[in-house]
Amino acid sequence: MLLKLKLSAGACMGAALLLTALTEPLHAQSAAAVCNPTGSGARSLSDVIAVVDKATVMIKVMVGDKKSTATGSGVIFDQKADYALVLTNDHVAGKATRIVVITIDGTRYDGTLVGSDEKIDLAVVKIKATGLPVVALGSSAGLRPGDPVFAIGNPLGFPNIITHGIIDGANSRMPEVPALMTDAGLNHGNSGGALFNYCGQVVGINTAIMGDGPIEFPGFSFAIPVDTVKRAALDIIDSGKVRHARLGVQMATESSNKKDPLAETKVVVKSIFPDTAAFKAGLKPGDVVTAVDRKHVSSSGELKMIVDAKVPGETITLDIMRGTSQMEIAVKLSELPDSKAQKKQKKQ
Repeated sequence: MLLKLKLSAGACMGAALLLTALTEPLHAQSAAAVCNPTGSGARSLSDVIAVVDKATVMIKVMVGDKKSTATGSGVIFDQKADYALVLTNDHVAGKATRIVVITIDGTRYDGTLVGSDEKIDLAVVKIKATGLPVVALGSSAGLRPGDPVFAIGNPLGFPNIITHGIIDGANSRMPEVPALMTDAGLNHGNSGGALFNYCGQVVGINTAIMGDGPIEFPGFSFAIPVDTVKRAALDIIDSGKVRHARLGVQMATESSNKKDPLAETKVVVKSIFPDTAAFKAGLKPGDVVTAVDRKHVSSSGELKMIVDAKVPGETITLDIMRGTSQMEIAVKLSELPDSKAQKKQKKQ
């Protein structure tokens, strides 16, 4: 049976939305310390949850006409003098015509969209409020398979439900969903809520599940790594949008031996867009990309996810096979144009 990727938000929306796009210290509260939940002075898990639970919110939105509503989750990550900022998903709040944020004590706040990004599936919402608790944004860089985590959200409209599990691994082949995989149970309404380590630091923002039915947790789900979230949130706060890196190639995954259905695949450059990073670096149609920064790649999805994790201006090194010649090419990544330009010219 073929499983469809669907978003985990929308407890009140009816049919779930198809996941269409994805793809990385913020303020003083950003956590740099490594989590050691069993170290000296460690708190019990229930004590940790009692703290971060207060910063988890329910988000109700209206989309288009007044009959279309949805419910998702969010987490308060910054408190200023007279307003607070909430992280959630783009598919929760990005297209909303009205946003209501509800804290754990039932207080309702009208929310304003600061900005969002469909590619990463992240949004920042502003509410006029003072004295609200905030979460610490940790790091996803050191996460390992088996690390314990827990999620807090509003699955199917039930408020502040906690599920726990482990980090399953990293998605490195499917750019349409985030990189972080966990078996912490999620359902519609969890989208936009936080994935925490056992120290109470946010390590991801829950985004997607896989399946067809209204209740469809398949054993694992996807979250945006918090290192991606921190960079993207700063971009959104500064300019209302996220700056994305661009290589500037159209590529395909092809078999290295068409006669063998189990043969290894390869990444083939099909075309180069003019005046892009790839064009300026000298890539050519027919080049086979074998590695990026010494990391072997065998699919266009892998390469795309590596580029998506970079920022404009970063330089990557591509290992290339051009005919029988092997070479290295340094590419300084440019900036991906805005969504309107992307629709006119599809590219990586």
